[in-house]
Amino acid sequence: MNVLEQCGVHFTEVSSELTVQKWTVKENMTQINGILHGGLSAAIAEQGAGMGAVQLIQEGYAAVGTSLESHHLKAVPMGSQCETRAMPETVGGKLQVWRVEQCILPTEELFNVSTVTIYIKKMTYDDK
Repeated sequence: MNVLEQCGVHFTEVSSELTVQKWTVKENMTQINGILHGGLSAAIAEQGAGMGAVQLIQEGYAAVGTSLESHHLKAVPMGSQCETRAMPETVGGKLQVWRVEQCILPTEELFNVSTVTIYIKKMTYDDK
């Protein structure tokens, strides 16, 4: 189980065109002041883009995050229901760029927008 699964973040949709994750902001996800930690929302964004990127690659390759730009637009208090939606902007042979939007449910108020760049790497024996 990875750290985001331990926080209760789960996928509700996974495809090459869209990934959707949902979760509730819990105490272990917040800063001292009780709002969602920006680093965690960035990690969730990268996970969503990465899972989508994997749907587009061949066996023997890996999707590796190379760049993450995350803009925190609004504080998110503990107890908030949240959703992350990752969509491909550009899909090339070696690079993919994904746009990730995070919102508070049920209002769908945007609280974070991220851009994730993924490198498609051929796996070698040493990488496993």
